[in-house]
Formats: sequence, C-alpha cells, structure tokens
Amino acid sequence: MEVIKLHELSVFAACFFAGAVTGMIFDVFRAIRRCFKVSDTVVAVHDMLFWLIACVVVYMAIYLSNSAELRWFELVGLMAGVCLYMLNLSRRCIKLFCILLKGLFGFLNFMLKPVIIPLKAFVRLCSRLVDAVDGLKRYILCNLHKVFLKTSHKTRIFSKNICKKFFFTFLKR
Repeated sequence: MEVIKLHELSVFAACFFAGAVTGMIFDVFRAIRRCFKVSDTVVAVHDMLFWLIACVVVYMAIYLSNSAELRWFELVGLMAGVCLYMLNLSRRCIKLFCILLKGLFGFLNFMLKPVIIPLKAFVRLCSRLVDAVDGLKRYILCNLHKVFLKTSHKTRIFSKNICKKFFFTFLKR
C-alpha cells in the first residue's frame, strides 16, 4: 500500500512541476508582449504556440510519470503548480525575462549590423531600379495611348464601314 501512495505522490509532484513550468512559459510570452510592441496577429500566433507547448509539457509530464493515465489529483497538481508559481515567482520572472530578451535582441542587433547595413543598401538599390522600370513602362504606355487616341476615331469609322459592308453583303445573298 505504501508503494502505491509513494507513486501517486511522485505523480502529483511531477504534475505540480509541469504546472510551474507551464506558468513560466506563459510568463515568457507575457514578457515578450510587455517588452516589445506586437501586432494582433503575432498575439494570436503566440497564443496558439503557448497552448501547443503547454499541451506538450503537460502530456509529457503525465506520460513519463504515470504512463499517460489521467487521474483527478494530476489536474489538482497542475493547477496548484500554476497558481503557486503565479502568486510567488511570476513578477520576478517577468522582469528577468524582459531584461534577458532586451539583452538578447540588443546583442543580435549588434552582431547582425554588418549584414543588415549592406542588405538595406541592396534593398534601396532594387527599389530604385523597380521605380525606374515602372517609370519607363508608364512613359511608353502613355505615349502609346496618345498615338492610339489620335488614330482611334479613324479606325472606328473605318471599322463601322467595314461592318456595314460585311453586314449588307450577307443580306443581299
């Protein structure tokens, strides 16, 4: 009997730890939203990603500790882990995650600057080339339009005459 209770206690502890890890993952996403401005689509993607990661964490905890047998005390352990983490460690972890994220992005910005500067120059050059080709296209189309405007009334009259002649030749037969 003692072995079963010890096993259930270890399953409860694993679920408690999985709940705390899920709360920590939630705080990572909260820190990203708090430190950086993100659009609504990014928030939706973050929410989906959080739930996917949370499901994997909870399933792995239940699978590894209890062979994927779900019992009521596992759910209590998950909720207790999330609640205790949120009440005790959440504020400090969000501050820490914000500092780490800003430092990481600052470091990446510094390291990628030699790549980003030539890339921006290349994009500007391509943009100017596209604008030049677009201007040339507009110039050619505008001149063609002017040419066809000058001759369009002649072709209309001529085409009407041809149509009348064509129509009357079929009526005579």
